[in-house]
Amino acid sequence: MRFMMMVKATKDSEAGTPPNPELMAAVEKLGEEANKAGQSVSSGGLGPSSQGTRIRVSGGKTSVIDGPFAETKELVGGFAILDLKSKEEAVEMGTHFMQVHGDIMGPSYEGELEIRPIFGDSSNGAKELNSYLHFKGQCEEAFKFYEKCLGGKIDSIFRYGGTPAAEQVPAEWRSKIVHARMTIGDQVLMGMDAPPERFDKPQGFNLNVSVKNTAEGKRIFDALSEGANVVMPFGPTFWAAGFGMLVDRFGIPWMINCEQA
Repeated sequence: MRFMMMVKATKDSEAGTPPNPELMAAVEKLGEEANKAGQSVSSGGLGPSSQGTRIRVSGGKTSVIDGPFAETKELVGGFAILDLKSKEEAVEMGTHFMQVHGDIMGPSYEGELEIRPIFGDSSNGAKELNSYLHFKGQCEEAFKFYEKCLGGKIDSIFRYGGTPAAEQVPAEWRSKIVHARMTIGDQVLMGMDAPPERFDKPQGFNLNVSVKNTAEGKRIFDALSEGANVVMPFGPTFWAAGFGMLVDRFGIPWMINCEQA
């Protein structure tokens, strides 16, 4: 279930005062943790209401009203949309978020956060389309490598041993992975160790990673390049601020793409 958390504006945020650097670092860390856990859908801080506009309909007429707006405590200064299991989990996360503010800003700080559920089908009726990779015995090693390179989180790993599939593979294969699942932001990557007689070399596709920040794209490319065959070095192209192609050390082909701003 998705929830929107709205942090109310303060006099400082309405005045355009830059936020406390220590607080910003702590908030960024919380955001990274939520992203790695696959909980974060979107988040951001909002500019002061002096930069905003309201559109109002009254008496059959539409009017456009430029900011600033009064009643600071009723204005939103920032938001986060999170995919969580329950309202209780949302309240727990929101409480921790605001406690971080209080701990850093001190006893004089006054702030408020509002949590609302988002109704409706968040997928808009779309089906999920996920990549499912086959490995020749290195699935666990590969997923731990991808977890580090991509900032993902391994949600589950199941081995052949102890499952009905154990009888279909050699004894030495029973410690191998029959199913692995990882979340990377709101994306899912899955894989397994295919029995030798059913393994085919990956070809005819690429896993594409799209990022907006070129430095982050270069970091991911360099991380995946460890022991890889670099097909096209990372660099600017006519369509992208940064683009590169490689086949990683497990035989999986990747493209890293940073579109032009």
